[in-house]
Amino acid sequence: TIGRYGLAVHITAGFGDVFFNGTFTLELEARHRDTLVRAGDMIAQVSFQEVTGTIVPYNGSYQGQTGPRGPKPLS
Repeated sequence: TIGRYGLAVHITAGFGDVFFNGTFTLELEARHRDTLVRAGDMIAQVSFQEVTGTIVPYNGSYQGQTGPRGPKPLS
């Protein structure tokens, strides 16, 4: 698996917010200088879970994004 080659995916990468609409962007960390990721490599998985109780829909700054985007500057 690619994890053995030193590529780490952030621990929260497999979880999305309720009613998020947009493109997921994974935070990756190459722990070895020579780590290579190619298009089509399987590097993570996404989990889907049933939501119960009071639901607070996501309405954050990444709602509706298309394509990868870095964090917004702190104000």
